[in-house]
Amino acid sequence: MAHLSLPLIKPVVPLAKQLDMRNAGFLVVGRHSAVKACHYTKSSLACKGTCYKSRFYGIASHRCVQMSP
Repeated sequence: MAHLSLPLIKPVVPLAKQLDMRNAGFLVVGRHSAVKACHYTKSSLACKGTCYKSRFYGIASHRCVQMSP
């Protein structure tokens, strides 16, 4: 039986940068993206209030995220 070797897929974001992002509270998703739930999203999910975007713009806090560039 032949051994199949899969090519290693190099991450777009260097591992050191990914570690920095994780330490800052971001969750690395896939090879090139990261997301961080803000304080208001966490509070909204715990039924402890919402952010100003909910009152002024009608945006539900659980739909608002901070994205990495």
